[in-house]
Amino acid sequence: MTTNKEISFIDVVNKVVAFIKLLLRNWLFLGCCSLVGGIIGIAIAFYTKPTYEAKSVFVLSNQPRSSGLMNLASQFGFSLGNSGADAFSDDNILSLFRSVYLSERVLFKKLPNTNDNLINLYCRSLQLDKGWAKKDRLKHAFPFPLSPKLMTGVQDSLFREVQDVIMKSNFNVVRNDKKTNIYEIYTKSKNEMFALYFTRYIVDETTQFYIETKTKLARQNLDMLQKEADSLRTLLERSINSTAVALDNVYNLNPSLQVNRTPVQKNQAQTTVIAAAYGEVVKNLEVAKITLQKETPLFQMVDEPRMPLKAKKLGKLFSLVVGSFLAGVLGIMFLLFKKLLKVRRAYGK
Repeated sequence: MTTNKEISFIDVVNKVVAFIKLLLRNWLFLGCCSLVGGIIGIAIAFYTKPTYEAKSVFVLSNQPRSSGLMNLASQFGFSLGNSGADAFSDDNILSLFRSVYLSERVLFKKLPNTNDNLINLYCRSLQLDKGWAKKDRLKHAFPFPLSPKLMTGVQDSLFREVQDVIMKSNFNVVRNDKKTNIYEIYTKSKNEMFALYFTRYIVDETTQFYIETKTKLARQNLDMLQKEADSLRTLLERSINSTAVALDNVYNLNPSLQVNRTPVQKNQAQTTVIAAAYGEVVKNLEVAKITLQKETPLFQMVDEPRMPLKAKKLGKLFSLVVGSFLAGVLGIMFLLFKKLLKVRRAYGK
């Protein structure tokens, strides 16, 4: 057993020595490989377009702000309580940013001072339109219309593919600390304008949709009470005017003729009823305003992307080192493969 181990160790040493000798005999070849690889690496770094990254940081809290508002509402004799289960938990907010519906609305938004949208800008930046133009079925699919409702079947199919690539490769939303409500949005693209405006638009669109959905019921209730209050106020003003007219009609009237005072009493009673109803609706209206404020999530922008964006590009020194190393490894593999072929041919004979 000891002899076998010694022989195995000696074989390993011999193979290592043979490998080193192989490298030394072909140092010029390996040097040329590394040189060519380094040149290719520098060329790639020089011609590769930089990748721009737009970052947006904001606070979006779905926690009800009820401490002070509850005390204020209690002065009116009302209890606000909780609005029930929240459809938008913190994890669902992340899913909302990645939703197909909202990303579609964002991609069809126009760029400032242009008549073009984000989806067309993205396709041009990657020259997708040139590839589609070479195919008969797709050559009329570009540019995309300004509204998703105007897309043809072919355009819709292409759009879904591009949209999926953007949301998986170019866009990301994270919440680094689950104890906080701070969200970070990242968009990476070869086109600086696309990265900037996609980040801005998706934050605006998603937060607006989120806040509108969260406050929809409270806002509908407020609008209904506001209309009712306006209607009762109009009726109250008319009733007050009618009472004043009725009083003018019985001015200096014989006190013994009470039947003539009946219209005055009716108008006064109607005014009292309407005034009481109006007061109750106004009280409910104030509570509805408090409820809307309580249900409205807190949104605050912390960091917004601005031009020029941070550009990430391959460093020339890094590309030189990596290119030389990879080319050298390929050269060594070529020499080993060549050596293996010689051994097999020798055994074959």
